[in-house]
Amino acid sequence: MKTSTISNLSITNALRMTMTQTQKELVVAQAESVSGKHYDMGISLGAKTAQSLDLNREVDRLKALNTSNSLVTTRLGASQAALKDMAASGQEILNTVLAFGGNEDSQSLATSKTSIQNYLNSIVEKANFSSNGEYLFSGINTDVKPLKDTALSSTSSFLQSELASFMTANGIASKSQITESQMSTFLSQVEATFTSDAYWKANISNASDTNTQSRITQGEVVQTSVNTNEQSMRKLVLGSAVALEFMDASLPPSARNAVQKFSQDKLYQGTNGITAMQGKLGLSEERVKKASDSLESQQTIITKYLGDLEGVDTVEVASRLKSLLSLVDASYTLTARIQQLSLVNFL
Repeated sequence: MKTSTISNLSITNALRMTMTQTQKELVVAQAESVSGKHYDMGISLGAKTAQSLDLNREVDRLKALNTSNSLVTTRLGASQAALKDMAASGQEILNTVLAFGGNEDSQSLATSKTSIQNYLNSIVEKANFSSNGEYLFSGINTDVKPLKDTALSSTSSFLQSELASFMTANGIASKSQITESQMSTFLSQVEATFTSDAYWKANISNASDTNTQSRITQGEVVQTSVNTNEQSMRKLVLGSAVALEFMDASLPPSARNAVQKFSQDKLYQGTNGITAMQGKLGLSEERVKKASDSLESQQTIITKYLGDLEGVDTVEVASRLKSLLSLVDASYTLTARIQQLSLVNFL
């Protein structure tokens, strides 16, 4: 009769191979338990792997668009708030100019000019407002301050210089001799020069005429900014500056009446234009919101489908993980017992 021998080494090697395979399966089960997805998409999905990759790329694209839209919404909100403040300041200047009619008291005129100066400073401050490191009203020149630092001082110098030239050309010895008709003519000439591209862009504004545009969906692009080169902005600044420079007792009442009419007209046009700009951005913001809602819906649908495609049965994975852990524990116990076997114990 032939007997076969089984050594400790052969048993240990068999257990080692079993343990190696079990540990590999354990890594897979643990990863699937945490992620809820197949550990190896290529093996699990086969021919559908390409579909999984395409859909994941689509989800990434939708997420990127949504992130971009969030930034655009922030920019649009900040822009509308700044425009609202500019329009409010313009309205306050307009109210001051309206109250100015017939006022002969030099102290009251000085107080009115101080009020106008403060509101005009506020308009410039809001026009130069920035969000996330980008100027809101510079068009595509988002890294450049829209209104020059010297905008107000150069405007003051321009108006006084133009008035001096006008008086010389018309033989007017002093401001007190300017008639209402002459003042109206002068202001019309000033408007033509001041609001021209040649003067405005050289002395007042650094902004680009081209506004920023943002892609909010795969096939939709919207305008997401306005700029300080808009005519309404030019008229708002001009109307405010004219009132600031010429609402004083050095002009006769009739000339001041021409100043009041001119400033009132430009401020009215400017504030209405600023409000229209605000409304335009509001429409863009609404389009961005609708686009973002659509993107969210698409992302939800695709993500759900991907979950069905790539997802694992969590109950089955939990059961498999429990079984594997039990097998590992049993293997460790058996290995320890085998290592304790010795012929000495049987002699």
